[in-house]
Amino acid sequence: MENQKAFIATTNYIRKVKLPFGVGVITSFTEEDAMNLTIRRRHLETRNEWFDIEIPDRNTFLNLDNLLEENPQECLNSLFSTKALSFLFYDEGQKLFKQMPELIESKTSVQEEKNILAQKELKNFYDSKAEELRKLVSTCSLIQFITEKARGNDMAITSSFLSMIGINGIIYSEDDNERALIFDAKNQIIIKNLNSKVLENSRFTDR
Repeated sequence: MENQKAFIATTNYIRKVKLPFGVGVITSFTEEDAMNLTIRRRHLETRNEWFDIEIPDRNTFLNLDNLLEENPQECLNSLFSTKALSFLFYDEGQKLFKQMPELIESKTSVQEEKNILAQKELKNFYDSKAEELRKLVSTCSLIQFITEKARGNDMAITSSFLSMIGINGIIYSEDDNERALIFDAKNQIIIKNLNSKVLENSRFTDR
């Protein structure tokens, strides 16, 4: 799968931000947007800097504005995988495993049949949890659901979980621009070129 071209203000590359839907670094799909997000100190003749970068394919990002089912199939496959569901519903899974021997024993004493029944119970469990996620409808509600399951309702844990299962970030819209929040900048952003220019209409800061 090919990477896609994007842009990022140098200050954004070295600084993680916490947004209502994730923790990571903000990248832009247009150079103009990245240029506008650069920062220079007030009254100082410093230059604005931004990078040309490559980020993973769009199919590895959730889209905040989409219904859950409208997200790329690659993301949905990752989200509904046994790996993801076992982490997300860990407590319920552990409860099932503890109950499994007694449940299977009550139905058969034949070892081969026990193995088949155990596999069937596990499949039913993961299928039911996948269906539970599908009922969330929107990408926003999915992120909220995952965060509520995280220790301390920590959005950083939600982002780490999504990154672990192969979802690289969230595409969202802000100020009439489409941007991508990248969870793992170190491993998912390739810097291609540094751009530098004094911009008359830069965003200023007093710091």
